[in-house]
Amino acid sequence: VIKSRADDLRFLSCFVLGFCIWAEAQASSISVMSYNVENLFDLENDPRIADDEFTPPGEAEWTEDRLHQKLQNLTQVIKAVRNEDGSRCPDVLGLMEVENREILEHWRTNNLSECRYRHLVINRHVDDEPIRDDRRGIKVALLSKLKLAGQPAKYLAYEGGRYLLEVPLELNGRRLVV
Repeated sequence: VIKSRADDLRFLSCFVLGFCIWAEAQASSISVMSYNVENLFDLENDPRIADDEFTPPGEAEWTEDRLHQKLQNLTQVIKAVRNEDGSRCPDVLGLMEVENREILEHWRTNNLSECRYRHLVINRHVDDEPIRDDRRGIKVALLSKLKLAGQPAKYLAYEGGRYLLEVPLELNGRRLVV
Protein backbone atom coordinates (compact mmCIF):
# COMPACT_ATOMS: atom_id res chain seq x y z
CA VAL A 1 0.00 0.00 0.00
CA ILE A 2 1.41 3.34 -1.03
CA LYS A 3 0.54 6.27 1.24
CA SER A 4 0.48 9.75 -0.08
CA ARG A 5 2.15 12.67 1.63
CA ALA A 6 -1.34 14.12 2.24
CA ASP A 7 -2.30 10.98 4.21
CA ASP A 8 0.85 11.33 6.31
CA LEU A 9 0.08 14.99 7.01
CA ARG A 10 -3.52 14.19 7.94
CA PHE A 11 -2.34 11.47 10.32
CA LEU A 12 0.26 13.78 11.84
CA SER A 13 -2.30 16.60 12.13
CA CYS A 14 -4.79 14.29 13.85
CA PHE A 15 -2.06 13.02 16.17
CA VAL A 16 -0.91 16.54 17.08
CA LEU A 17 -4.51 17.73 17.54
CA GLY A 18 -5.29 14.68 19.68
CA PHE A 19 -2.18 15.26 21.76
CA CYS A 20 -3.07 18.96 22.23
CA ILE A 21 -6.59 18.06 23.36
CA TRP A 22 -5.17 15.45 25.75
CA ALA A 23 -2.55 17.88 27.08
CA GLU A 24 -5.20 20.57 27.61
CA ALA A 25 -7.41 18.10 29.44
CA GLN A 26 -4.51 17.08 31.65
CA ALA A 27 -3.62 20.69 32.40
CA SER A 28 -7.26 21.38 33.28
CA SER A 29 -7.53 18.51 35.73
CA ILE A 30 -8.21 19.69 39.26
CA SER A 31 -9.48 18.08 42.42
CA VAL A 32 -12.45 19.53 44.27
CA MET A 33 -13.62 18.41 47.70
CA SER A 34 -16.69 19.38 49.68
CA TYR A 35 -16.42 18.79 53.43
CA ASN A 36 -18.85 19.43 56.26
CA VAL A 37 -16.43 20.12 59.13
CA GLU A 38 -19.29 19.88 61.66
CA ASN A 39 -19.11 22.89 63.97
CA LEU A 40 -15.61 24.25 63.48
CA PHE A 41 -15.81 26.90 66.19
CA ASP A 42 -13.07 28.90 67.86
CA LEU A 43 -13.01 29.20 71.68
CA GLU A 44 -14.25 32.80 71.82
CA ASN A 45 -17.79 33.77 72.69
CA ASP A 46 -19.21 36.09 70.02
CA PRO A 47 -22.14 37.99 71.56
CA ARG A 48 -23.74 38.49 68.10
CA ILE A 49 -24.33 34.76 67.55
CA ALA A 50 -25.47 31.71 69.54
CA ASP A 51 -22.04 30.09 69.89
CA ASP A 52 -22.13 29.62 73.68
CA GLU A 53 -22.23 25.83 73.30
CA PHE A 54 -18.78 25.90 71.70
CA THR A 55 -16.92 27.77 74.43
CA PRO A 56 -15.00 26.22 77.36
CA PRO A 57 -17.93 26.55 79.82
CA GLY A 58 -20.49 25.58 77.16
CA GLU A 59 -22.38 22.33 76.70
CA ALA A 60 -19.79 20.96 74.22
CA GLU A 61 -16.99 21.77 76.71
CA TRP A 62 -15.03 23.23 73.79
CA THR A 63 -11.43 23.43 75.02
CA GLU A 64 -8.09 24.14 73.37
CA ASP A 65 -7.29 20.39 73.47
CA ARG A 66 -10.61 19.41 71.83
CA LEU A 67 -10.19 22.07 69.15
CA HIS A 68 -6.60 20.95 68.50
CA GLN A 69 -7.73 17.31 68.14
CA LYS A 70 -10.55 18.30 65.78
CA LEU A 71 -8.14 20.28 63.59
CA GLN A 72 -5.72 17.34 63.52
CA ASN A 73 -8.49 14.94 62.47
CA LEU A 74 -9.80 17.26 59.75
CA THR A 75 -6.26 17.84 58.48
CA GLN A 76 -5.62 14.12 58.22
CA VAL A 77 -8.63 13.74 55.92
CA ILE A 78 -7.68 16.74 53.75
CA LYS A 79 -4.06 15.61 53.35
CA ALA A 80 -5.15 12.09 52.41
CA VAL A 81 -6.39 13.42 49.07
CA ARG A 82 -3.87 12.64 46.34
CA ASN A 83 -3.97 14.53 43.05
CA GLU A 84 -3.00 13.14 39.65
CA ASP A 85 0.38 14.87 39.93
CA GLY A 86 1.04 13.19 43.29
CA SER A 87 0.52 16.32 45.36
CA ARG A 88 -1.59 16.25 48.50
CA CYS A 89 -4.77 18.13 49.34
CA PRO A 90 -7.60 19.02 46.96
CA ASP A 91 -7.03 22.04 44.73
CA VAL A 92 -10.37 23.51 45.79
CA LEU A 93 -11.85 22.77 49.20
CA GLY A 94 -15.46 23.77 49.92
CA LEU A 95 -16.32 23.80 53.62
CA MET A 96 -19.54 23.88 55.58
CA GLU A 97 -20.11 24.76 59.26
CA VAL A 98 -17.18 27.12 59.86
CA GLU A 99 -17.71 29.78 62.54
CA ASN A 100 -15.45 32.53 61.26
CA ARG A 101 -12.45 33.62 59.22
CA GLU A 102 -10.16 33.57 62.26
CA ILE A 103 -10.57 29.84 62.94
CA LEU A 104 -10.15 29.12 59.24
CA GLU A 105 -6.95 31.22 59.06
CA HIS A 106 -5.65 29.43 62.16
CA TRP A 107 -6.33 26.03 60.59
CA ARG A 108 -4.80 26.98 57.24
CA THR A 109 -1.66 28.45 58.86
CA ASN A 110 -1.05 25.86 61.56
CA ASN A 111 -2.27 22.64 59.99
CA LEU A 112 -2.75 23.04 56.25
CA SER A 113 0.38 24.98 55.26
CA GLU A 114 1.59 22.00 53.22
CA CYS A 115 -1.54 22.31 51.09
CA ARG A 116 -0.49 25.78 49.90
CA TYR A 117 -3.97 27.24 49.76
CA ARG A 118 -3.52 30.70 48.24
CA HIS A 119 -7.03 31.98 48.83
CA LEU A 120 -9.49 31.78 51.66
CA VAL A 121 -13.07 32.94 51.10
CA ILE A 122 -15.80 32.90 53.71
CA ASN A 123 -19.20 34.53 53.73
CA ARG A 124 -18.71 36.79 56.69
CA HIS A 125 -20.87 39.35 58.39
CA VAL A 126 -20.03 43.00 58.29
CA ASP A 127 -20.16 44.47 61.81
CA ASP A 128 -23.16 46.67 61.11
CA GLU A 129 -24.99 44.01 59.08
CA PRO A 130 -27.80 42.19 60.90
CA ILE A 131 -27.28 38.45 61.09
CA ARG A 132 -30.00 36.96 58.91
CA ASP A 133 -28.60 33.50 58.34
CA ASP A 134 -27.85 30.63 60.73
CA ARG A 135 -28.38 31.90 64.30
CA ARG A 136 -25.22 30.11 65.43
CA GLY A 137 -23.27 32.06 62.85
CA ILE A 138 -21.83 29.05 61.05
CA LYS A 139 -20.90 29.66 57.46
CA VAL A 140 -19.65 28.11 54.26
CA ALA A 141 -16.11 28.79 53.08
CA LEU A 142 -13.64 27.91 50.37
CA LEU A 143 -9.89 27.31 50.32
CA SER A 144 -8.26 27.33 46.90
CA LYS A 145 -4.90 26.81 45.26
CA LEU A 146 -6.36 28.47 42.16
CA LYS A 147 -6.32 32.21 41.62
CA LEU A 148 -9.49 34.20 42.27
CA ALA A 149 -11.06 35.46 39.03
CA GLY A 150 -13.31 38.09 40.54
CA GLN A 151 -15.26 39.00 43.64
CA PRO A 152 -17.04 36.20 45.51
CA ALA A 153 -20.78 36.62 46.01
CA LYS A 154 -23.11 35.41 48.73
CA TYR A 155 -26.81 34.69 48.42
CA LEU A 156 -29.34 34.09 51.15
CA ALA A 157 -31.84 31.53 49.88
CA TYR A 158 -34.24 32.06 52.80
CA GLU A 159 -34.32 33.91 56.12
CA GLY A 160 -32.65 31.81 58.82
CA GLY A 161 -30.82 29.61 56.30
CA ARG A 162 -27.14 29.70 55.54
CA TYR A 163 -25.71 31.88 52.84
CA LEU A 164 -24.70 30.28 49.56
CA LEU A 165 -21.20 31.22 48.44
CA GLU A 166 -20.21 31.66 44.79
CA VAL A 167 -16.49 31.96 44.06
CA PRO A 168 -15.04 32.64 40.59
CA LEU A 169 -11.65 30.99 40.07
CA GLU A 170 -9.18 30.98 37.19
CA LEU A 171 -8.10 27.72 35.59
CA ASN A 172 -5.74 27.92 32.63
CA GLY A 173 -6.94 31.39 31.73
CA ARG A 174 -10.60 30.40 31.94
CA ARG A 175 -13.21 31.27 34.52
CA LEU A 176 -14.43 28.46 36.76
CA VAL A 177 -17.27 29.25 39.16
CA VAL A 178 -17.61 27.15 42.31
